Amino acid sequence: FICMDDIPPPIDRGKADIADQIAVNDLERCKVAVQDNYLEDANWKLVMENNRECYHCDAGHPELISVLGTYGFGKGLPEDGEADVVDDSAFDAMVDAKRDQWKAMGIFRDLIEFPDGWWHRVARLPLANGAVTQSIDGKLASKKLIGPFTEPETSSLSVWTQPNSWHHFCCDHVVTFSLTPVAAGKTLLRTSWLVHEDAVEGVDYDPDHLAALWRATNTQDGHFSMLNHQGISTDGYQQGPYAVEEKLVEDFKDFYVDRAKAALAKDRA
Repeated sequence: FICMDDIPPPIDRGKADIADQIAVNDLERCKVAVQDNYLEDANWKLVMENNRECYHCDAGHPELISVLGTYGFGKGLPEDGEADVVDDSAFDAMVDAKRDQWKAMGIFRDLIEFPDGWWHRVARLPLANGAVTQSIDGKLASKKLIGPFTEPETSSLSVWTQPNSWHHFCCDHVVTFSLTPVAAGKTLLRTSWLVHEDAVEGVDYDPDHLAALWRATNTQDGHFSMLNHQGISTDGYQQGPYAVEEKLVEDFKDFYVDRAKAALAKDRA
């Protein structure tokens, strides 16, 4: 992580929490197999909010939810007027069924949910429909498994960091995302797919199969972000409240506002 502030904020807790969970993936023995750059026609903040948003996934990402599902991303919270009790029973049952196995493998950790205003969220989530990785068909994207995995594992570890990245760690590969603002209405999204250092292209993995799921999702998200940017740029746009389910969007917004206020206060001092 790079911070350009003269007095950068502490990084110790975020670094410790993230490193503790991703260390098992043995990233030192991974290599970048595919890297895509997308120049999106939207402000970077809208691109981030779109990533953190849950509502559009069911209708907008049929490929993604077929393997990743929507549990654990904010779904299930009550809307206005509905019961205050959140029904997470289906998600809890999936986690309960895997917990002992994860503990035996040394990969189980409790959910880390932007603790005490920090900038990171870490969660291991069961994959959907019997998928063993985040690929277009749910089947292994690389024959060479990484880290502690000796057989396909039906879960993935997700790491979200504010203000501009998210990452998914599967049993056979890792996929990372980062945003860089390049203009008020342009954002560079860089996506990288990592596989085991000994994996051989054309033998152990097909680059197109490896990248297909998130290429489809990135293209869809780029379109949604563009429409959002066009919409808020019109004279008729009026802002409104977020849906109650969109806690991850609220978390990002709160982080952004808090940092902006701190920067303004520093300039005035």
